[in-house]
Amino acid sequence: MSFADLVSKHTAKKKPSTGLVVGPLMEFLAKTGAFDDGERGKSLHASEMYYFCPRAGVLRTLVPPVKVVDATLQAKFDIGHAMHAWYQNRYLGPAGLLKGTWRCASCGQTKLGLMPKTHCECRPPCAECIWPIAAKLEKTCQLCYRTPSSWDYQETKLAWVEAGVVGKCDGILDKSGSIKVNPEDVVLEMKTITPDLFKGLVDAKDQHKYQCRLYMKMTGLRRGTVLYIDKSADDKLPVKEFEVAYDEADVQDAFDKAKMYRTALADHKIPPRIRCSEAGCGRAKYCDMGELCFNDTRVGELQKAWGAT
Repeated sequence: MSFADLVSKHTAKKKPSTGLVVGPLMEFLAKTGAFDDGERGKSLHASEMYYFCPRAGVLRTLVPPVKVVDATLQAKFDIGHAMHAWYQNRYLGPAGLLKGTWRCASCGQTKLGLMPKTHCECRPPCAECIWPIAAKLEKTCQLCYRTPSSWDYQETKLAWVEAGVVGKCDGILDKSGSIKVNPEDVVLEMKTITPDLFKGLVDAKDQHKYQCRLYMKMTGLRRGTVLYIDKSADDKLPVKEFEVAYDEADVQDAFDKAKMYRTALADHKIPPRIRCSEAGCGRAKYCDMGELCFNDTRVGELQKAWGAT
């Protein structure tokens, strides 16, 4: 063995092991992961409406794609949800910015308004409870294990009945001082993104503005803001905020697409292509129905069979 080979052998980077944790973890996520929270049913979701295609939606109904859970993507989604919950329950709630429904993690009772400043009555303090000190230090009492984070924010479930669109708002920012939602309040939408995308942000992304505006429509509010969270927290301030103004054009666009989709299902008629002019366009390449969509013979067969039912 030459000297160069010897050096290469001892300096070569070792591949990370996937046997003890990573492998079993990926298998677990692939088996149990699910992006759908089970509450959408046949409704469309606000988060999908920007890219939603009525034709592709109908084709998915006729030829349901095989659901394959990407374990890596599932983990990314879960991390995003966890970071949202952290900001809601650890930062925005205690800061008195977030209003809505707060649920006791122990007994399940709920309170409406800003995050309660006192612990839930379901867990009385111990005889020598250091809860007041523990609350300030964000630590758990070592005697009775009372913890400052006993209240969990319940994201507001929204529904746009006329369009058949549902969603969950990340939060309502209190600007009115009232327990209930008032016109002065602001829709909050949170997004976790990678460091490279975070550093280049100078405005909210169009799809996120669109989603925020649909939540404005569903809540009756006319102000919104998108809060971007850097997953790496490399920057001095790992968050960026961009206010969003209400735009009826986006709301009408979502309504029109939802109406086309609903009408097609009711009439048993596959909608025409409205987004893609050719199979080679960027949207069609990454659409799970792209190949089928441009197979006019197969689509014709589906239409004939569907129309006969």
